[in-house]
Amino acid sequence: MDGHGNREIVLCHKPSRTLIEADLLFNSPCTEQYACSEESPTAGLLNRLFMPLLAARASPPTWHRRFAWYALSKPDRVSFTESVRRIHSWDFDRVIPCHEDVIEEGGKEVFRSVFEWFLGEGKN
Repeated sequence: MDGHGNREIVLCHKPSRTLIEADLLFNSPCTEQYACSEESPTAGLLNRLFMPLLAARASPPTWHRRFAWYALSKPDRVSFTESVRRIHSWDFDRVIPCHEDVIEEGGKEVFRSVFEWFLGEGKN
């Protein structure tokens, strides 16, 4: 994704219909990463403040949309939008983010909901 500040790489594993990404879609809190740890995924002031705002399944995911629009796509919104639309055209149901919990099913709908402003369903 040229328009993403980190030059995000997003892959789709077609046989399993799985989208694999790092910093494009967040699904907080990170309970899977902390499963074998004594530390809580929601510990700390910043986590308590910001993690609920970036939950992919929030209804509606307003803060996640704003973060994508105003932060993630800021370097090149046109290119970012093209990439989001291309990814949205792929056939996937499961989403594996690098840092947060896996979205086992309904990932395409979560993606559409978070990025609807880029898909011509809102902000544009």
